[in-house]
Amino acid sequence: MEVKGNIWSLIDSSGENWLDGSLACVKYMFTGLFRGNLSIVDASDLVLPATTLNTACYSNLFAYCSSLILPPKLLPALSLFEQCYGQMFINDVALEAAPVIAATSLAKGCCNKMFNRMHFTYRRPRLASCYTSDAVLPVHVRPDAAA
Repeated sequence: MEVKGNIWSLIDSSGENWLDGSLACVKYMFTGLFRGNLSIVDASDLVLPATTLNTACYSNLFAYCSSLILPPKLLPALSLFEQCYGQMFINDVALEAAPVIAATSLAKGCCNKMFNRMHFTYRRPRLASCYTSDAVLPVHVRPDAAA
């Protein structure tokens, strides 16, 4: 199964409140939304447009989705709070890639255990230092910004 489209359409189907790109995700807003769904294989076209992520906004979003191969391509938020991406892909053993994080500075623990309990039996994705449990330094630069 493929998960795609703008995640905010679940909150506001009219699109009036999420098209301007200045969204703020409140605490626990999408926590665990797809948790444990074994049918999801591809989320590469899922758009997570919030520019500010509050505590645990996307925490456990795909936790225990052990069939997930392709995560969302980009995590575009620039303002990150504690645990906003915490355990987002915990135990997703089929994952072949890691999303790009657009933020250049990270809140302590914002990516805490993001890829915990991964076995990477066949292919281990190359992960930036931001994905460690206590990341506080600048990370990934978007490929288009490197020029």
